Amino acid sequence: MPTSAASSCLRKLLFFPLLTFLLAAAQSAYAQDLVISGVVDGPLTGGTPKAIELCAVNDIPDLSVYGLGSANNGGGTDGEEFTFPAVAASAGTFIHVSMEADNFAAFFGFEPAYTAGMAAINGDDAIELFMSGAVVDIFGDINVDGSGEPWDHLDGWAYRNDATGPDGSTFVLANWSFSGPNALDGETSNASAATPFPIGTYSACELPEPTPNVLLSEIVVTPTGGEFIEIFNPTGIAVDLSDVYLTDATSAGGGTYYYNVVTGANAGGGSFGDFHARFPDGAMIGPGEFRTIAIAGSDGFFAEFGFDPDFELFEDGAAADAIADMREALPGSINGQGGLTNSGEVVVLYTWDGESDLVQDIDYALWGDGDEAVDKSGVGIDGPDADADLSFYEFETPIVNQDVIAAGSHAVGDSFQRLDFSEGLEAQVAGNGIQGSDETSEDVSNTWGQAAASPGAAPPAPPMDWIINEIHADPDGSIAGDANGDGFRDTTDDEFVEIVNASGADADISGWTLSDAVGVRHTFPAGSIVADGCSIVVFGGGSPSGKFGASLVQTASSSQLGLNNGGDTVTLNNGTIDIAVQGYGSEGGSNQSLTRDPDISGGALVLHSDVANAGGALYSPGTQTDGSQFSGCPSLWIVNEIHADPDGSIAGDANADGTRDSGDDEFVELVNNTGSDVDISGWTLSDAVGVRHTFPPQSVVFDGCSVVVFGGGSPSGTFGNSLVQLASSGAIGLNNGGDSVILNNGSNAIVAVDYGSEGGNNQSVTLDPDVSGSLPYVQHSTADGSGGSLFSPGTQVDGSQFMGCPVDASVAEIQGTGANSPLEGRQVNTTGIVTALTDDGFFMQIPDDGNPDTSNGVFVFTGGAPTVSVGDEVDVSGRVEEFFGLTEITGSPTVNVTGTGSLPAAIVFDANRPSPNPAAPSCALEYECYEGMLIHIPAGIVAASNQEFGSDPFAEVHVTAGPTRPFREPGIETPGLPANPLIPVWDGNPEVFELDPDKLGLPNLNIPAGSTFSATGVLGFEFNHYELWPTALDVTPAELPVAVRAKSADEATVGSFNLFRLFDSVADGTGDAVLPPEEYARRTAKLAAYIVDLMGAPDILAVQEVEKLGVLEELAAAINTLDTSINYTAYLIEGNDVGSIDVGFLVRNNVQVDAVTQLGAAELLSVDGSLLHDRPPLLLEGFIDGSFPISVMVLHMRSLGGIEESRTQQKRYEQAQSVAEKIQDIQTANPDVNLVVLGDFNAFEFSDGYVDLAGIVKGDFNPDESLVCSINGNTCEDLVSPDLNDEILNIHPLERYSFIFRDSFNADGSRGDAQILDHAMTSQALGPLVSGLEFARGNADAAEELVEDDGTLDELALRSSDHDGLVLYLFRDEDRDGVGDDADLCPATVLPESVPTIRLGRYRYADTDGDGVFNTGTPRHWSWRDPWTPTIEDTGGCSCEQIIDERGLGNGHRKFGCSIGVMISWIWHVRHQAAH
Repeated sequence: MPTSAASSCLRKLLFFPLLTFLLAAAQSAYAQDLVISGVVDGPLTGGTPKAIELCAVNDIPDLSVYGLGSANNGGGTDGEEFTFPAVAASAGTFIHVSMEADNFAAFFGFEPAYTAGMAAINGDDAIELFMSGAVVDIFGDINVDGSGEPWDHLDGWAYRNDATGPDGSTFVLANWSFSGPNALDGETSNASAATPFPIGTYSACELPEPTPNVLLSEIVVTPTGGEFIEIFNPTGIAVDLSDVYLTDATSAGGGTYYYNVVTGANAGGGSFGDFHARFPDGAMIGPGEFRTIAIAGSDGFFAEFGFDPDFELFEDGAAADAIADMREALPGSINGQGGLTNSGEVVVLYTWDGESDLVQDIDYALWGDGDEAVDKSGVGIDGPDADADLSFYEFETPIVNQDVIAAGSHAVGDSFQRLDFSEGLEAQVAGNGIQGSDETSEDVSNTWGQAAASPGAAPPAPPMDWIINEIHADPDGSIAGDANGDGFRDTTDDEFVEIVNASGADADISGWTLSDAVGVRHTFPAGSIVADGCSIVVFGGGSPSGKFGASLVQTASSSQLGLNNGGDTVTLNNGTIDIAVQGYGSEGGSNQSLTRDPDISGGALVLHSDVANAGGALYSPGTQTDGSQFSGCPSLWIVNEIHADPDGSIAGDANADGTRDSGDDEFVELVNNTGSDVDISGWTLSDAVGVRHTFPPQSVVFDGCSVVVFGGGSPSGTFGNSLVQLASSGAIGLNNGGDSVILNNGSNAIVAVDYGSEGGNNQSVTLDPDVSGSLPYVQHSTADGSGGSLFSPGTQVDGSQFMGCPVDASVAEIQGTGANSPLEGRQVNTTGIVTALTDDGFFMQIPDDGNPDTSNGVFVFTGGAPTVSVGDEVDVSGRVEEFFGLTEITGSPTVNVTGTGSLPAAIVFDANRPSPNPAAPSCALEYECYEGMLIHIPAGIVAASNQEFGSDPFAEVHVTAGPTRPFREPGIETPGLPANPLIPVWDGNPEVFELDPDKLGLPNLNIPAGSTFSATGVLGFEFNHYELWPTALDVTPAELPVAVRAKSADEATVGSFNLFRLFDSVADGTGDAVLPPEEYARRTAKLAAYIVDLMGAPDILAVQEVEKLGVLEELAAAINTLDTSINYTAYLIEGNDVGSIDVGFLVRNNVQVDAVTQLGAAELLSVDGSLLHDRPPLLLEGFIDGSFPISVMVLHMRSLGGIEESRTQQKRYEQAQSVAEKIQDIQTANPDVNLVVLGDFNAFEFSDGYVDLAGIVKGDFNPDESLVCSINGNTCEDLVSPDLNDEILNIHPLERYSFIFRDSFNADGSRGDAQILDHAMTSQALGPLVSGLEFARGNADAAEELVEDDGTLDELALRSSDHDGLVLYLFRDEDRDGVGDDADLCPATVLPESVPTIRLGRYRYADTDGDGVFNTGTPRHWSWRDPWTPTIEDTGGCSCEQIIDERGLGNGHRKFGCSIGVMISWIWHVRHQAAH
């Protein structure tokens, strides 16, 4: 079985039997105790809350055995991404896991139990619940994008129906109810939603009452009449305030503390302005609401603010008014008075249920000198509960360390106001707060501020002078997603946020933070100064490379931004308040950034590629959407050289037209340092007087190159291949004594510089060094590297090219000798002959340059149908890029046809090229040295049939140019293990590459492996594979399918077949896959056809990778439907595989089955105590045709996946040793046993270098050739004697394969190695009766697409599996006399026989040497003819001794052998019997 994501040979911990491993049994006892009860994709900013609800159906002593994982967009499992902590969970408890806490609390009114990044899910994502690594419940299909599916709940919810679940690893749609997509759109809380999430309604659990999680939000301490305290409800549900208390009554000097309220004494209030109050019974505060409490009564509040408060501390009027009065916490604790001390005070909001020993803090605010601060650390107290025991408070922040809002009072007309509703750096655990927080630890000097009083309303928002302009949450999956330009596309590193400083001044943002909905992702380091009008870009990570518009670029200090594709909130905070906040929704998951349109001033974010001036680009970090700089960033256009005063002699001829002219030879050299090519058509160049030049159409300046504008004349020369133009006004008019040079893009000055009198010195002035030098300019002859020259228009001062200017290079120079072009990223000018056309470009080649290590061909990407023909001679100018490894000339290249020419000679690929020996390649870098060149293959062979790729059902085939198929060979792939020189090294078959039949427009072909072909084409590179793209192709298809031979009358057959993960359409909750009904029917039909038509329906068929007995029985029924004469009985015993695949037997009705026994199911792996056998061996014992005893053991061993890991090696070794012990036990019990051991060994017929699994099972291996024999103290003892016969070794070497690997890596990244994975081994007793072994060819050699074929494209049996099935033929001759049991008249013959007892007489016969030919005593020279020599077959399997007994003959025959007459008579009798 191959290593792949779809491999059946998965290994994970499953439940151990109770008596063999008690710990695992304890875990399995509560495997069904936790269930996913709901998922929600909310409507708030960033698509929050995003959460999963779970229900603990029973008590769970250790929650850490459970974990969660999300499978996004149908991408398959990501495994366990979040593991619960090691805490207990009580039966009936709901557990909520949210992406973040704040919006969850705002929407639902209480905090989630846990936050986890894996909860960043959308309504089209699936959720897996793991227990000890195995999936025990699931929502959604992990392999299907839920968009448009019945379980889609984007911006909505899904909820489990009562009395259902858990569902194992198979999603059961009927167990769920759904809101439908967009059901929560526009809602602000679940309580007010039209279709609320039914949170906490799954009947097996109960949601606790919501906690009164409210906040102190504003405090006015002066003027006295206007004093008030404001509270705010940040949750999504209404909060009952009946048991909520408000107080400023604490006096350490007086021994009064508010928490003494539980004792009924010394709790403060009622004098000296202190109060201790309780909200009115039934008082409520709605979600998002503010409520005010007037401290001096409602009349004073109304006089100050013009409206009534929500509550008043006491009734202040002559008669009761409509304003609700606060209740006294204890009798007299308000006493008709109250006030807040201006210079310093504490305000505490807390709750008490009236019964407990301890109160719970809700919020705590402190200002002034701190004399009223509270520290309850370790205080013990006994309240009104039934016992007399003390309860103790948790430790709090020492008073000396408690923060204060301000050192004294606020100004009159102002207030203390909460700015941070997340409570800043407050410790959220191990405190006395209502949710475990330490309310005394809040950094209130940061989370509170002072501003104009605003009772009943939120504080005013800060001015939006910082703009979150662009957010990139979902980098494209290809290299196009490499936003940070480091050469790697990474989902984390290439995320970014772009922020523009629109404040009007440069700003130092050191210490500011950037957050998403989860928390702080980046703290800006010291020196983070952003110029006014410029931007700063924060990437998730990586090594950002590029100009980024000269913006400031940083990487996240937390190593990630964690932006959620489905929606998130990005916040810029200055350490005190949020400066900029920007949210987005599911549009963030569109493989591109979201941006304002237009930049800075635009409103809602839009998809970047939808912006009109973006040109379809996916992002623009550090620049505006069109790639231009933000106005405040330093210019990336460089005025590098100015020539105002040409020398009076011919030495002043700067434009090289042969004439020195004071106007014509003036010039300005501008360098494009922006990071991209720029079309400056329509831009202008000015001096202090006015515009001197307008750039004409097609004025494209390559990145890193320059444009030179001369005053006039006829410039002659290459000028470093820079763009050269003449001033459109006829002159530049530069003033020798000083002037200005301005480049304008038609709207703004892009760059403006000045020079002075140094410009009038008969030479140019230039930056030193070029481009990066600082002003002022220096005279050219003094610049470093100038050699005293007076100017250098179009080049650097030393005469070398600017790096971005085109290089004149041959194709061979472009290709170079390495994997990448040495000119990658450079503009080039080159020539060649067109050799092949594609729909978006062409290949060109030059004659052999004499260097075998450089390719002479290259691809030119035109982006559309090329306008050239094969044979054209062309000049090409463009940029060299590596397109996923293929060197090409791109960047809208210019192509000019200059004539026609002969095609270069093709390189011949054959048995020696590409080299099959990695130690002796045909060139320095095999394949790369031929990339883009014409190739001819006279006689190739197909190593593996068509792959299936995307929309191409018959994609590339693996081939070799030599005449023989590539096979897996012994050992570890090169370079092997140098430290273990005795272990064989396999060369990896570097001669294998790919061929794509229709890449260049030829018809597509279904090509079986083993086909031969000839081809001519070009060598391309795609998806990490070198591929021949043919222009001519001739294929001789291999015969397929090929059935095994029919068995003879006296033969029995035993087969083995891997059924390729055959699952039905029923979810059993056992980790099984669920096939759609039509797929299950098709797969069953294909397998039945393969077994009947190609395998001949063996008498006993051992199978692997089948889900359960019922599936095997349905396969037997399908076979019977196909051929009613074939009646199979299915045998299967469930094993341990977490993927729910097992081994079993199909047995025909001519076989008597005595027993089917599972072996070693409880054995454990030594290294970690996990189960050793995922699919324990099965042993079948019985008789074929009633007389031929047979024992068959079926194996399916641990796959080769992860074979480099020591655990995998050890498991394969211990499995092999375990099987070897069982084989030896069988042989010891019955040395004459007819034993067959067969199945998917996942092993070659030789050592793979790590473990010789097949050799250990067989009993014939060399420990020095297996790494496992030198680790973990393994003895690698040979346990099998006598050895088994591996019947695979008795067939032709070219037939020794049952599987073809397609997904490992060769020199070119491909694979096509044929190898044995399936074996049939026989005991020494049975070996002589083996009459052959054959593979039914129809799977390994067939195209992958045919697995989906119902017989429409090709024969139904083809590609029914990925393995070829094998059939072992046995000659049924129980007495081993050479005569089949069906024809044997004497079934118990013993040879050599005991007759004669004296000597063998003349013309007397007996088989005295046991060779099946009767011996006679007559000398060979005695007669004129040789004596007659009948055989045991002539006598119907009867010896002389048996004939004597049958005929009742006398002792003479027993003494001297059977006479010739007796023999003739008996043989006549045998023939007569056979005739009738």
